[in-house]
Amino acid sequence: MSKPYSPNNGITEDITFQWLTDMYGDEYRTWAKLSNRWLARQHKGLSSKKNALNRFYKSFMVPLNLASNPLTFIDRSTPVPDFFEEAINPSKSYIDPVGKRQAITYNNYLQQFLTYVLEELVGVEDDFGNLTIPHKYRNPFSIKRRTGLEVAETVRTPLPYKYIQELR
Repeated sequence: MSKPYSPNNGITEDITFQWLTDMYGDEYRTWAKLSNRWLARQHKGLSSKKNALNRFYKSFMVPLNLASNPLTFIDRSTPVPDFFEEAINPSKSYIDPVGKRQAITYNNYLQQFLTYVLEELVGVEDDFGNLTIPHKYRNPFSIKRRTGLEVAETVRTPLPYKYIQELR
């Protein structure tokens, strides 16, 4: 069922997420279709959003044995670990961690994706045309902010070399 990861298995080029069912089985077909439809609606940051979805499946859902059925995954009674914490400090040794800024970006894209999943699968239109989500379901991811992160790089331009030489 699970094929070993290799750089040439087409994951980076596959926008239909066929690799998901090829690698992990037909139980992920619904996730692949939802991912494909959500990505088709996006107009900006497609590469980063696709990378976030790839990371969601390869480094979060499958290794942690989370629900392969989207309805079970978004059910309020299903425990879901924090994606952000799992991305920066993976519980599995073979998963590479990402930086905090990248983890926040991926987390926020996945929060948008799971909101789409909620609206597609269980959204009910009320009398005013607004989509409402039954209380039984929820988005397990919340938006993360970048405030408070320490910046490792300066935003200032470097001093010219001649100026430094004159000061010495």
